[in-house]
Amino acid sequence: MRRAVIVLVMALLIAALSGAAFAATKGSKPAARWTAVTEWHYAPNPHSVQVDMRQVGTPMWAHDNTHPLTYTALGGERVTENVSTWSILSLRKYLPAKAKVVLLSIKTIITKAVPGNADVFVFGRQYESSCCHGPTGSLDTPVDFSTSQNPDHLGIIAQAVQGSPGGVRQFSSVIMPLRNRKLEIAWGYQKEPADALGFDIYLDGWAS
Repeated sequence: MRRAVIVLVMALLIAALSGAAFAATKGSKPAARWTAVTEWHYAPNPHSVQVDMRQVGTPMWAHDNTHPLTYTALGGERVTENVSTWSILSLRKYLPAKAKVVLLSIKTIITKAVPGNADVFVFGRQYESSCCHGPTGSLDTPVDFSTSQNPDHLGIIAQAVQGSPGGVRQFSSVIMPLRNRKLEIAWGYQKEPADALGFDIYLDGWAS
C-alpha cells in the first residue's frame, strides 16, 4: 500500500512539473500555427512546372522589379542592395482549391564577368503574412543582411554568392503554406555592372 501511495505521489509530481514547464514554455513564446496535410501530389518530373523567374544583366532584364536601398545592418555597417517589395505569386492555375502547401524548388543563378561581390537572394512567405520585415522605413522590403527588424533573417528561401569570374547555380527546396492558393515572394541582389544573375522557381508538389 505504501509503495502504491509513493508511486501515485511521484506520478502526480511529474505531471505537475510537466504542466508547469509546458505553461512556462507556452507563456514565454506563443505556439506557431502549423499546417496539417494528409496527401501529397508531385509533378511528373522535377523542375517541369516553372511558376516565376527574375533576371538582371540578360535579355530578360525586363523582369527586374527591384530598386536600390541603403540601410544599416545589425552589425552597424551601411549596406546598399537592389531589393524588391513583396509581390503576390498566384498558383491558382496550377492547384485545386484544396491545396494547403506547396513544394517549391528554387534555382539561383550568377554569371560573374569580373572580380567583385555578386549576391542574389530570394524570400518567401504565406500570402498576407506579416512575417519578415525589412529595415525601418522599408518594412515591406526584406534584405540580405540581418537588421533589428529581422535579426534572425526569417523568410529567406534561396541564395547564391560568387566573388570571382565564372558561374554558379544553387538549388534549394522549400515547403511553403498557402492562403487562397497564393504566396508572396521578394528578392534582391548586389553585383558589378557586367554581371548577370537571377532565379527560377518551380512547382514540384502540393499537399492537401
